[in-house]
Amino acid sequence: YIDVKGELGNSESTPLSVDSLLSSYSDSNRIKGRVKEAAENLMSSHRSTMTKMMVMVKQEMALVNETDSGHDSMERYVRKLQIIQESKLEMVKSLRELLSHYATARENVLDKNEDKLHVESYLSDMDSIEDLRA
Repeated sequence: YIDVKGELGNSESTPLSVDSLLSSYSDSNRIKGRVKEAAENLMSSHRSTMTKMMVMVKQEMALVNETDSGHDSMERYVRKLQIIQESKLEMVKSLRELLSHYATARENVLDKNEDKLHVESYLSDMDSIEDLRA
């Protein structure tokens, strides 16, 4: 009997065959694919966000200059500034969600790798056990 972490347990542990343990790691490529996809989405979104933020900074600079020069009213300035700032907050929120998604996907890979090490250690221990059936 081996427990879920691949450690030797007592007779109360859930019986798992070596094959069932190894098959649980067959999805590691799928998990790694999710991490890669999450990373690509994060990078793409970050590039897009930076481009949009630069446009917004230019809009803000023009807004400040127009208001300073008396061409725009303070009410219009505040309204436009609020719109720009709300858009920036939404972009940052979206980017943070993608960061969180990537971090979660990455943690899943690290957890699977740790579990795999437990199983590999167990299997190598099994190889070193002398066969007493003879």
